[in-house]
Amino acid sequence: MNASYKPFFAPFVDNMIHEMSGLESVNLGPFVGGCDLGVGDRGVLLLGVTDMGSRYHVLYEFDDRGEGLQGLLEQNEDLRWLKPYTIVLGPDGVNRSVHDGRNAVDIIEDMGLGTRVSRQSVRSGLSRIRSLITTDPGQCDITIEPRCSRLLDDLRRYAVKHGDRDGYECVTPEASHSVDALRYMVDRAINLQPV
Repeated sequence: MNASYKPFFAPFVDNMIHEMSGLESVNLGPFVGGCDLGVGDRGVLLLGVTDMGSRYHVLYEFDDRGEGLQGLLEQNEDLRWLKPYTIVLGPDGVNRSVHDGRNAVDIIEDMGLGTRVSRQSVRSGLSRIRSLITTDPGQCDITIEPRCSRLLDDLRRYAVKHGDRDGYECVTPEASHSVDALRYMVDRAINLQPV
């Protein structure tokens, strides 16, 4: 990475790490996930909870190991426990065929899960994440389980420069899929229903 590009989230990451206790899990709100699929590289599915959109906690991450959504589902055959989740995808989740001519939304809905599509720009999504995090310990409105190592590593490495597309250009594409999945997960325009 060019030294003139500064990591976008690195100063905040350690304050985002939080292991949820059993007591905290009593007040879980809607279950929400964010999914960004890799094309020829590794996509990711993040699963967490929210209290109707002001605070988020990322519980799990699943790496598609470069096999796409179908590979992800085959690796984790018994995903019935996901039923209460709403999975938020980017526009490519509708526009791109990912398996047997079907798009990601079709595949996820065939599993009986709810889907939404995020239409936010990259810039507004990154700004949304930054609005939910802080350098003050214990004050972040996005918290992440320590076991979500890929997301945490990618947040530490993610860097941008000002560019033409949405005002930002990612200069660490290898770190972009999990950050994109997080952007989709925290999109304030997504209407989530209480469980």
